[in-house]
Amino acid sequence: MPFENIFVAIDGSDSSRIAADYGFWFASSLKAKLTAQNVIDPRGTDLLLAPEFAEEAGIKLPIDASEKLLRAQKRIALLTLDLFKKQSVEHSITDVQTCIDIGPIANSILKRSSKYDLTVLGHHGRSQQNELEQATGSIARRVAIDSTRSVLIASQPIQELGHILLAYDGSATADSALVMAERLAVALGKDLKVVHVAPTKQQFPKAKLLMQKAATHLNKAATEYTSAFDNGKQFLDKVTFIVREGQPAETLIEFARVTNGLLVIGSNGSRPRSHKDFLGKTSAYVIRNMETSVLVYRPE
Repeated sequence: MPFENIFVAIDGSDSSRIAADYGFWFASSLKAKLTAQNVIDPRGTDLLLAPEFAEEAGIKLPIDASEKLLRAQKRIALLTLDLFKKQSVEHSITDVQTCIDIGPIANSILKRSSKYDLTVLGHHGRSQQNELEQATGSIARRVAIDSTRSVLIASQPIQELGHILLAYDGSATADSALVMAERLAVALGKDLKVVHVAPTKQQFPKAKLLMQKAATHLNKAATEYTSAFDNGKQFLDKVTFIVREGQPAETLIEFARVTNGLLVIGSNGSRPRSHKDFLGKTSAYVIRNMETSVLVYRPE
């Protein structure tokens, strides 16, 4: 199966509940192990307890205020994780672990999730973000950029998800993502659409050859499936290969939004040298501007 160990970062917010739903769905469908993490960032506590803030607010803080506030945050985290465990049972998922970490949120997620096949995080769609979030970027985007493993940024509820949409460019990474996306679509019971975006109609003949290459690669991979994937061979008839004209990143974002697709984009497994060159310009733009859910796939 594509993912055997799934990691979900949750904090009790609406967006993290969407992430939890994706975690339950994937773990149940893929028979995968599931781990949930809640991070307590002490910097928020330090800000609230800063003398200048307390003085401005007219609050007299006890000596052990920091310790009490941290204990309260831990209790909230435990309640959040206990609820996650109960919901896991409702989804017939028995292999579940939970953990609480203290530290900067993005760094804590990256450190803990490095041992897992897939990390799932919640994220408000770009249209729901305020100007500050759009300017500084979100924790989800930072994790997607810096992680060396696959990352799913969950934006729309799974009930709205129509299909799996794979961005294909003919590279070895895209071939690997193609096979993963097909197996994922079979396991989740979703159709698979493979799309290549050509800047002009003059490039359509080359794009169609690329789609033939994708179909050949997928058929070859299907012959190597074990008996557990026999239904995958039948599924190949339902795979749709699409060529679109336009600016690649914007076209992918709009196509995923209009069709409610889970967009899958491939990435090299190694850590990028800088934020500017991760995934290439197209994929970087997609991550920054995506309104719907996106899975950044990094092969082992």
